[in-house]
Amino acid sequence: MVVVTRPELRSRLADHLGDQLGPDLPVTWVLQDVTDLPQEHGHLAAAREKPWGTAHAILACRRQLDGAFGIANADDWYGPEALRALATALARLPAPPPCPGVLVGYPMGATLPPDGSGVSRGLVQTRGDEVQRVVELREVAPAGVEEDGSPTPELSGRDPRGRIVSVSRSDRASMNLWGFGICALPLLEQGFSRFLTRYGTEPGAEFALSTAVDGLLEDGSMTLRLLPGGRRWFGVTHPGDVDWVRERLRALHADGTYPDDLTALRP
Repeated sequence: MVVVTRPELRSRLADHLGDQLGPDLPVTWVLQDVTDLPQEHGHLAAAREKPWGTAHAILACRRQLDGAFGIANADDWYGPEALRALATALARLPAPPPCPGVLVGYPMGATLPPDGSGVSRGLVQTRGDEVQRVVELREVAPAGVEEDGSPTPELSGRDPRGRIVSVSRSDRASMNLWGFGICALPLLEQGFSRFLTRYGTEPGAEFALSTAVDGLLEDGSMTLRLLPGGRRWFGVTHPGDVDWVRERLRALHADGTYPDDLTALRP
């Protein structure tokens, strides 16, 4: 397992993983460094404080990867069925070209925090199980409230141009549970260089994985298959979600999904 993190979080994460899963868990630590840039863009690091985004986090691991790989957020719970589906798909990726990838999608309505506040989600557009586009939406939330105060079935969000987009609760959302062939790394490197040329001087610009993959789908460099394994999700989107997440985790121990001693899960 490769864990990508910021330098100031490594010690705390290492202690936590060691306590929960035992000291023998094989972990490779990678620090996402703002100075990790192509040589021709190295000057941009001096004015940069925040990380370069999720696609850059993947590139930070490039020296630790030698085959097909999966990607997951550390602050999301995806469900064991989704992880099994991803592992199975990675073992069966077709040979390039184009570069193969898979994405576990979730019903958009199942990915919203309990307080109904807006979140960023990748809207997955498909033809059959073939992903055509992954459009990054911001401020995804119920479009309104019913007379009784409950949220409406319809959702809305804003696309990269700021336009309001109507979204169904059954539309598939990307929660950053991906799998790629090793061929994705040079493609992301090329995309990162183009991103830096265009946006590298903007302090808040991020090389988001969903946007990077969307560009590769558009130019035909990558194919992406939607996996049906995503059903249950929860995660920490806002600080106020912590108590909700703790309740969900306690329920998974109570119903036997996980043992009280997580080290029992080790092979």
